[in-house]
Amino acid sequence: MIQIFGSDKPERGIQRNEAPSPCPYQTIREMGISLLLALMALWVFVRLRKVGSREGGLPPGPPTVPLLGNLHMMPAEFAQHKFTDRARKYGGIYSLKVGSGTVVVLTDPAAVKELMDKRSGSTVERPPSHVADLVTGGSNMALAHYTENWRTLRRTAHAILTPQASARHVPIQQAEASQLLHNILRHPQGFYNHIRRYSNSVILSVLYGKRSPRYETPQTTALFKAQHEWMLVLEPGATPPVDMIPILK
Repeated sequence: MIQIFGSDKPERGIQRNEAPSPCPYQTIREMGISLLLALMALWVFVRLRKVGSREGGLPPGPPTVPLLGNLHMMPAEFAQHKFTDRARKYGGIYSLKVGSGTVVVLTDPAAVKELMDKRSGSTVERPPSHVADLVTGGSNMALAHYTENWRTLRRTAHAILTPQASARHVPIQQAEASQLLHNILRHPQGFYNHIRRYSNSVILSVLYGKRSPRYETPQTTALFKAQHEWMLVLEPGATPPVDMIPILK
C-alpha cells in the first residue's frame, strides 16, 4: 500500500504564521530600563549599607551592625548601669548609633559641666521625644522644647524658687522636717517612705496649700505611682525608637 503524505509546501491561499522580528528601539529601551533598575538597586544597597555606621569625627563606641547600628545593644531596663559599664571601656564621652541617628553619652562630670556652663547656647534645646510629648502634651519642663511654652513654665517655676520666695517656704520645711524625724524615730524601718512623704508634702504645701500627713494619703501614693510609671516610659529601650526611626511613629 502506498500512502501519500502532505507536502511541505503551503497550500495556495494559506500563509505560515511567522514571529515578527524585534524592533531595535524596543530592545534598547528594555535594556535601558534594566540598567536603570540595576543602578537604583545598587544605590539603595550602598545607602542602606552606610545606615548604622559610625561617621568620622564621632566619639568612639561599641562596634555597629548595618542598618541597626547599636540599636540591638540598647538595654530595656537599668540603662544607667549599662551606660556606666561602657564608659569604663570607651571613656567618659562615647557614641551610639541608633539606625541613622546618633546618641552621645556623657558620664564625665567635667564634660557635662563644660556643656552646661560654657556651651549652653548650643545645647539648650532638648532632643526630640515623641513619646514624652504624647504623654505630657509638651508640658514637662524637663523635656519640653525651647519654645514660648517652655519659657512660660520656667518663669512660673522661677517665681517660687527665687531666694526671697524660698525664704517664705522655710516654716513649711521645718514643720515637715519635725514630722519626718518623729516618723523615723517611731518607725525607723519605713525611713524611705517617710522621706518620700516629706518631700511630697513640702511640694504640695508650697504649690497647693495642702499637706500630705501620711505616706498612705491618696494624693501621695497616686503621685509616686504615676512617677514610677513615667520613669518606666522614659527608660531607654522601653518604647520603640520612634525619634531615631520616624517611620515607626
